[in-house]
Amino acid sequence: MIGIVNQAFAKFVIEQIGEATWQEATSRAGISGDVIVATSTYPDELTFELAGHVCDIASVPLDDALSLFGEYWITYAHDRGYGPLIDDAGGDLAGTLHGLEALHTRVALVFPGSDVPDFEAHGDRDAGMQLVYRSRRSGLGPFVLGTLIGLIKHFGEDVTIAREPLPSEGSGSIERFTLSWG
Repeated sequence: MIGIVNQAFAKFVIEQIGEATWQEATSRAGISGDVIVATSTYPDELTFELAGHVCDIASVPLDDALSLFGEYWITYAHDRGYGPLIDDAGGDLAGTLHGLEALHTRVALVFPGSDVPDFEAHGDRDAGMQLVYRSRRSGLGPFVLGTLIGLIKHFGEDVTIAREPLPSEGSGSIERFTLSWG
């Protein structure tokens, strides 16, 4: 996981749950909460360990926490100077979804060594859209759902989302998100 995502997760936990929870989670993980470097990459296991500790301490289901964090991530990234990556992907939600693959290609250039997912967007605002998410990493579907919710709020659009995990070969995950405009 890219360090900036872990930094955002720390800020999310501190703001939404409390600094004591973050301090306890990092203590349980055996790390100092202020040693995460934004431009470094970290094993996903560290991120999931921290998230697991936070969820255990706060009695929050992991999928719920990841979804809420995904929503938070959109505003966090936008406000930290990565807004142009989001805004340049498309002028509205549909355009941005069609531009997600290119956005993640740029992220991979900015953060060498990052393991970015693949996205395929089909359809449009009038007919509805399907977004297929593929990743070599497992367990991040709820985070993707949250980022979609964050993008919907960012663009001020009225959209419902259905999430459907799909069978994948080997490790990793494939999920389809169906979006319908209200």
